Amino acid sequence: MEAFLSIIVLFIIVVYFIYKSSKYVGYGRKRRFYKNKWNNQYNKQSKVERSLEYMADGKIRVKRIMNKEENQIYYTILKIFKNSYNINTQVSFKAFLDAEYGTKSWLSFRDFYCDFLLTYKIGEDYHKPAAVIEYHGGGHYGDSAESKNRVIENDYIKNEVLNKVGIKIFIIKEEDIKNDKKYIDNKKLEELLISIYSQIKSLENKKLS
Repeated sequence: MEAFLSIIVLFIIVVYFIYKSSKYVGYGRKRRFYKNKWNNQYNKQSKVERSLEYMADGKIRVKRIMNKEENQIYYTILKIFKNSYNINTQVSFKAFLDAEYGTKSWLSFRDFYCDFLLTYKIGEDYHKPAAVIEYHGGGHYGDSAESKNRVIENDYIKNEVLNKVGIKIFIIKEEDIKNDKKYIDNKKLEELLISIYSQIKSLENKKLS
């Protein structure tokens, strides 16, 4: 009798596991079916069709590439540097740094931009980077501790990447060019930029000597 009950219990357990297994397999097949169906639909769409569909999904707006303070700094940089350098604004690191696409090296800088990129006007290094100038204004670190930590990390990585390839970076801090927290002092700004210009020229002369 006990042996008979044991056989029944064992039979029930086996049937249960077969049922669960078939249910899981069925779920897996169903999931693969819908995944393949979505992939087929995605692949049938051309890149143009997908892009147009994505564009229609939300509103795309035009925005300024510089704020009022950055604009003021830009024209002062232009005044002091224009005879020796080209001044480029809001430049992606991918525009002037090169690494194999998709590698860890490429990933280390792909998302970064610089406020002002100085490039040589003439000579063997024509249009190659001479230096980077960044402005850390009042809103540079955002309005939260999380944002501040993220920006600090990104600034550190930027510095390391530029240092690795031999491009000097100069930081203009708000307190260096303002008498108060509201307005940029033109005299202070010019003096600081003249100092930066002299440092860049000094570094170039050292390379030549």
